[in-house]
Amino acid sequence: MNIGVQFHVDHISCSKLIITNDFLGMIMEKQLEDSSQKHTVELLDTNQAKNFVMEEDGILKFKGKICIPTNERGRQ
Repeated sequence: MNIGVQFHVDHISCSKLIITNDFLGMIMEKQLEDSSQKHTVELLDTNQAKNFVMEEDGILKFKGKICIPTNERGRQ
């Protein structure tokens, strides 16, 4: 988190506050590791994956919703 502050004789100026999160970046990485989602990516632009789309940011979505990858550690 960063904030820019400037002190003047009669006032203090603060620049806009930007808080970022790499949650979508983590989702994208895990999507690339998920075997089911990798298969879906291979089927994009076919009838088998007609409701799926790879967005410009690299996130796989189904009907506009983010596809959450399976937690491989939870599998046995």
